[in-house]
Amino acid sequence: MLVEFKEKSVVIVIILITACLKLWIVFHMDGPTVFGDEYLYKEIANDYANFIIQTTNQYPYVYPLILGISFLFNDFYLVMKIINIILSSIMLIIVWKLLGLFFAGKKRLLGFLLISLLPSAYIFPKYIMSENLYFLLLLISVYIMLNLENDQRIRLYFLFGLILGLMQWTRYATLVLLPFYLLLVFINFEIKNNFYRLQFKNFKFTKLIIIISGYLISSIPWLIVSVYNDFDLRDFLGYPYSGLTKLTPLNPFLEWVLLYSFYIILLISFLLPMILIYIKFIKEKNLTSIELKLLVFSVITTLCLTYVSVRHSWLGSAIDPIPSYILGRYIIYIAYIWAILFLIAFWKTNFTINKNLLIITTMVTIILTLIGYSMIVDKEFFELSNYFLIEVNSDDVYYFAKDHIRAVIIIGLVILLGLFMSKINDKIKQGCYFAYIFIIYLITIATMIISISTPNQYDSGIHGINLYKAYNKFSSRNEMIDITISDTVMFNKSTASDLLRFWSGESEGYNVLNLNEINPHAGLFLTRNRYGETPVQTYSIDNTNYYIYELPINHSMQILKTYPSEIIADQDFNIQPDGNGAIAIEGEGFADTCIIYFNDMPFGKVAFGGDTSVSSLVPKEYIQNSGILKIQLKFETEYGIQIESNIVELPIKES
Repeated sequence: MLVEFKEKSVVIVIILITACLKLWIVFHMDGPTVFGDEYLYKEIANDYANFIIQTTNQYPYVYPLILGISFLFNDFYLVMKIINIILSSIMLIIVWKLLGLFFAGKKRLLGFLLISLLPSAYIFPKYIMSENLYFLLLLISVYIMLNLENDQRIRLYFLFGLILGLMQWTRYATLVLLPFYLLLVFINFEIKNNFYRLQFKNFKFTKLIIIISGYLISSIPWLIVSVYNDFDLRDFLGYPYSGLTKLTPLNPFLEWVLLYSFYIILLISFLLPMILIYIKFIKEKNLTSIELKLLVFSVITTLCLTYVSVRHSWLGSAIDPIPSYILGRYIIYIAYIWAILFLIAFWKTNFTINKNLLIITTMVTIILTLIGYSMIVDKEFFELSNYFLIEVNSDDVYYFAKDHIRAVIIIGLVILLGLFMSKINDKIKQGCYFAYIFIIYLITIATMIISISTPNQYDSGIHGINLYKAYNKFSSRNEMIDITISDTVMFNKSTASDLLRFWSGESEGYNVLNLNEINPHAGLFLTRNRYGETPVQTYSIDNTNYYIYELPINHSMQILKTYPSEIIADQDFNIQPDGNGAIAIEGEGFADTCIIYFNDMPFGKVAFGGDTSVSSLVPKEYIQNSGILKIQLKFETEYGIQIESNIVELPIKES
């Protein structure tokens, strides 16, 4: 009893630590970055919170209904991310329960610690996306399915049906899995005459009806929405979005199958040597019924979701068979299941007895991993976009694709190969393998945290929230606001429109323009250039400042002093490496694009020291004779207006 209490205490501490880390991550998210999905989930959630029946049929009701709670609070966006953290923390409780079907004591605790570090649990709370809920529901369904082999309570069958329904109305891809769920829940694997035999011991028509009843009850809210919006049965089930319709042409289909196959290999590359051991387990009948059921479920689910991903990826591209990014989110749903299968093989395997097999599986893993990196990361076989791997769609592979993590994985696998070939005892080999995977996960999470801590100029969330703040200051006094995005900002007008809609909840009241469409007489202007007047909004990304100005920009630029204040003709001063002299200019309203004019002739761009300070070389031909050197600064704003400073006269005296 005391041991069980200590184990549960450790589990609670791990869950709290991971929750705190996720909180730290989400607090560093200024705004959404997965434009369309996050905006739509937010809008549907807002409608449900206001008792409005939503009209979209691509995003079923369960996840946005939960998010609707967030609109009871002032900062709905933060609350949505906290809801995600709560869901992922509950998921870890289910992981603990699921591990209890296979392990006890230290094995269960170490397995839980390892799985608590899976990257997807830390990535998705940042995003307003249904994966946060689907991971939880999938693991609950698997736990109930396996538990029903020994626990025949009717209410569990009803709960199983209810969870399947909630999965279906969270992600339509569940539709391809439902037949296999209904089959596997009633199957037992028994060994007879040295063969695995399928047994339907638990099947009763009454139980099937109870499962279907649970499914139908969870379907009632979505059925109401469907009837209200005249959805047909296909739309109600999400048939067009499930991957079951419209087969793809064969050649691109096979290309995508190849890409996704190696994507999966990269996803589980460090687990693969042990997973391949299942070939031996099956041959030797060394698996219990629920272990074999979990393996069969994982293989079937991986195949089904790979097909959905392949179809989605192909149809997601209107022109090219390889679109700009991979749509692998369906596949990572089973990452937790494969991790549990790894742990089962890990604790079952005697490293000494199975030394030769482990050497072979590790060598195969190294080869497959290198091919996968060449294909997906290094783009050796396909002309893939630089955005083919992006965080939200391919989290584990995205982080493992970093060069230093790739090296860690390959070097680690080579070291494991050496360990398996050595004569050290099993416990040391097991400990080294476990430590290797633990370190991989820690490096992955550390890489993610560093990435979040140092946002780059493509971080649309930061741009979006600052644009909204600037827009909000003027929306009450203008019927329509033009918002222009400078071409110096890595942020297009389509993304800007999506994010303004996310924060404002409307698509009217503003026009987002490109630079060549600018109206210099009204609106807001986002740029990286600093002008003299006070901007409406200022923010910084990765040591780069961004400014939002109200148009028109009534810029005032003034030269107050020059250093030196006089020059001796044909005499050197402030000599620079090229032999010319240099002057410093003090004033107001300088811009980093200023051009200096000597005697009304443009010389070149100044060295920008800030709004009040610039410097420039002075060509020798201008100071050879006594007289006056006229100095002026000019620049052209990004919307074509010429800004000029006053002209100052620098005396050139006789030598």
